[in-house]
Amino acid sequence: METFEFGITRDFLDEGRIVVFTSAGDMRRAAVDVWFEVVKQTYASWLPGKPLFVLHDLSAPGNAMTPYLRQKAYALYEIDLAHIPAGRIAVAAPDTLLMRLMAILLRERDKRFRRNAQRIFASRGDALRWLREQRTIVEREFVPVNPFATLSEAQR
Repeated sequence: METFEFGITRDFLDEGRIVVFTSAGDMRRAAVDVWFEVVKQTYASWLPGKPLFVLHDLSAPGNAMTPYLRQKAYALYEIDLAHIPAGRIAVAAPDTLLMRLMAILLRERDKRFRRNAQRIFASRGDALRWLREQRTIVEREFVPVNPFATLSEAQR
């Protein structure tokens, strides 16, 4: 696990297939900027052709959706991710009315952008469970094909 300023961490689970960003609850602009840069750098350096599975763990006390955090989260959508064929993003956050409304909005957004699904969960465990289920489904679709394999090898 890597630790950055303001209690931001990045951890890779399941042999590097899932990346987890955690905030200790500091929502000052400088802390949000560190989170944004760590996420942006991770996305930019993701292995081309490999699906991306992300958990943003905002379950610590003090985490809240601020206007500045929302602005920076939307800025992540502007990053060129053409090298990533598909992905899933889970957010673990306290179960509040605001988070329930955000979950509804994300589901509506997903109907238009099928390549990358996003969900909000009240617990980190539920979020990781969903990501692992989704990983199994998505990775089946993006298994690299060896053009030099024999037919019997390709059918395995």
